[in-house]
Amino acid sequence: MKNIVLKLRAAPGCNGVSLYFTKWGCRAYPYGLVPGAQVCAMFVSKHESRSSSFTYFQTTEFTTIEVLHIPHTVDINTVSNTCSRPLASWGDICILGKDAEYAAAGSILWGTFSTIKILTLMATTSCSKCGSFFRSGCCVGCNLYPASPKLSVTAACCIEDSFGKILIFMKDDQVCQLLGLSKPYWDVLTKVISHDGSKIELPQSQWNPEDPIGKQVLQALLKTVEIRQLPFHILCRKMNVNKTDTMYADMPKLNCLQLQKPRPPFSFSVFKKGISQP
Repeated sequence: MKNIVLKLRAAPGCNGVSLYFTKWGCRAYPYGLVPGAQVCAMFVSKHESRSSSFTYFQTTEFTTIEVLHIPHTVDINTVSNTCSRPLASWGDICILGKDAEYAAAGSILWGTFSTIKILTLMATTSCSKCGSFFRSGCCVGCNLYPASPKLSVTAACCIEDSFGKILIFMKDDQVCQLLGLSKPYWDVLTKVISHDGSKIELPQSQWNPEDPIGKQVLQALLKTVEIRQLPFHILCRKMNVNKTDTMYADMPKLNCLQLQKPRPPFSFSVFKKGISQP
């Protein structure tokens, strides 16, 4: 595979320098790095050619590349090349950390994130027939057999990119997909939590071996999410800001409408203006 070469210029028409992506290993291609983007590259090594006719740079193990601005006229269709078919109806992609702060309440936004931290998660089980809660695997209301528990999960998550942090609220199927659970696994988790019958609130400061099995499983899954940091496409709506709500008041708040994994491989099929084709 050829190295990716990034041409850097202070302004259009100026002489540029080359940045070679070496020692990049398995690191992901910087999201948003397209021709014409404004970037900040740090911790790169400087080299001169053998004839000393030109200077070039190479990435190192400590290199960070931050995309500061993406032009609106780049003719690379990142949506159709990297997303599965349902995303075609989502509209134009945006940078959530940049656009969410200034979007009007009720606006629909979608973008990609890979850095997420689950701040709070709450799980409860109730009877799908009468709505009563469960105790020891049985409904305290209708107590019908077989039991039909329903698991309800809500989560408040913080996603972060180069432009800032955003508070995202998710529930049920969205949380299930974020945790990477299949439908059979979700059903088993529902039965396990229904046997305890209490409301589960996570995360907690330390691991407690005396916690119910359902709570221990959820806590382990939260830790896995933070370790894996898988990329997701997210469709969300900007929430109305309640001035009396002081919870993370400095962060834009979005309500998740749909969550979807990118279609592998996540790569651009077109490279131009200084970025070589691998």
